[in-house]
Amino acid sequence: MNSIPARFAQWSRLGLAVAIFILLNGRPALAAGLPGAPVSQDKKMAWFNEARFGMFLHWGVYSVPAGEWNGQTRYGEWFQLETRMPAAQYANFATQFDPVRFDANAWVKVAKAAGMKYVVITAKHHDGFCMFDTKLTDYNIVRATPWHHDPMKDLAAACRAAGLKLCF
Repeated sequence: MNSIPARFAQWSRLGLAVAIFILLNGRPALAAGLPGAPVSQDKKMAWFNEARFGMFLHWGVYSVPAGEWNGQTRYGEWFQLETRMPAAQYANFATQFDPVRFDANAWVKVAKAAGMKYVVITAKHHDGFCMFDTKLTDYNIVRATPWHHDPMKDLAAACRAAGLKLCF
């Protein structure tokens, strides 16, 4: 398998292309909770317009520096781009990413209590880090972090149990 920095650069370019496609299309990308058969764009939009209220989660290795770098506290999920950090240096955050207090049921309980109908999470952000287990790259939460756990499975189960749609 290729090195993490090389694969990171490759997947970052792909992730950016996918993000641009989604943004240009102007439609939400509904990945879970819809029937297995293809659903028309009109039906997807009708569901989205009816649901109206949901939780959007940005979570990944950029959580490690928590927006702080070199005395500045202005960074968010675009941390690597905004700091102009080299991919190899940024990839080291994965070794520190250990969200042992993650509780999918608690997150979903908050969404449900607020009246939300869906949860959207950045399962793979522009930085190329996958918040799920995949054989396509080692740059994922199961293989590149000390946690070695797939939180997307937990989030999917919690959403299913609460009757919320999970979107990626």
